[in-house]
Amino acid sequence: MPMTQFHNDFIQGIDAGLTYWQGKADRLDEPTINNLNMTRKNLILILEFGLQWPQTWQKAAELLIHVFPVFQLRNHWFEGQSLLQLAQKHAPEKETALYMRLLLQLGHVQRLQGNLAQAHAIHADALEKVRSMQDILLLKGMLVELTFDNLLLNHLGIAKQAGQEAVLLAAEVDVDSGLHIDALRGLGRVLIRTGEVETAVSYLQEAVAQARQTERIIILARSLSDLGWVLARLGKRNQADSAYREAEGLLESTQYKWDKALLLSNMGTFYFDAEDWQASEVRFRQAHSFHFSFSGDAANQTIVLNNLGNALFKQGKLEEAESYLRASLDLRPQVGGDVGWGNSLGTLAELLVRQGRKEEAIPIYQTAIEKLKPYPGEEWGQRLLHRFRKQLKKLV
Repeated sequence: MPMTQFHNDFIQGIDAGLTYWQGKADRLDEPTINNLNMTRKNLILILEFGLQWPQTWQKAAELLIHVFPVFQLRNHWFEGQSLLQLAQKHAPEKETALYMRLLLQLGHVQRLQGNLAQAHAIHADALEKVRSMQDILLLKGMLVELTFDNLLLNHLGIAKQAGQEAVLLAAEVDVDSGLHIDALRGLGRVLIRTGEVETAVSYLQEAVAQARQTERIIILARSLSDLGWVLARLGKRNQADSAYREAEGLLESTQYKWDKALLLSNMGTFYFDAEDWQASEVRFRQAHSFHFSFSGDAANQTIVLNNLGNALFKQGKLEEAESYLRASLDLRPQVGGDVGWGNSLGTLAELLVRQGRKEEAIPIYQTAIEKLKPYPGEEWGQRLLHRFRKQLKKLV
């Protein structure tokens, strides 16, 4: 057989393989995701072939974006990231909407792995190109990603601006995709941090209401979890508990481990605020062991480690608490987020003082204060700053 004919047959075989997997992944419901996960190695193989040839790159890239929930929801972050980077490397053109969708997803994965600066850079660089493409859904998706990027980087003013623009963009065209609901959730979470709690509740209640109109359990569960968190901040604990329990019931029969862990983390905070330290410890341990300890999701892992350390500290389990607080701090250079960083440092300093290790605590307090000073608009950060300054003053 001539080489040209062999080459053509090879490309046609890849194309046929991509068509086959498109059919298998047509509707990404829970049973389909389970089936795709079980045969994931074969899916990865055809994607790797397809992404390396210009004749099949577009079809393979579209399939990758469509099936990416398989990698995200089943905890295969690094496999998904490798495929996105392969698609990026072999893209025949760099200025298309499809390429921008790949960047959107790649930045999303980077953020969940705690690479916040890199995630933000990917999304921010892509935003200006996306604005020129007249693609409302793509623009909205990029703005949603930037809302969460900037929220975690404590750039609250920029996060709020991106969230507001995302919410205003053509809400009616994408209810089923969940993108508008994600925009509402993102803006609601930003407003919690800026102290606009009542407004945050209204956005999150709207997210829940719209999520109920879809058939996507995961979107409703995420919205309920966020709403529960802010209702608890307002002292509406019965309503918060109801939201959490509904979300827990929705997720119970699914394999959405990442979302289950996030919900457990929120519930741990719920019990912590009620000073039920033991129940709080149980939920944080479940969140850590259930998912975050092995998922590569450093951003959430550092939060759960910190919170577990706090719950243990409250129970007087000082040595174990110190180990979790230091484990959380070990991840902070990767994750960033100065306010959370300052919180963990200050809590560790408080623990050291409790142990009589005052000389060790002083420089840690000082570092915590330096982390918190640049954020006068961050209500929680300012409360921490006042507390840690007061405590340091007693030591020097």
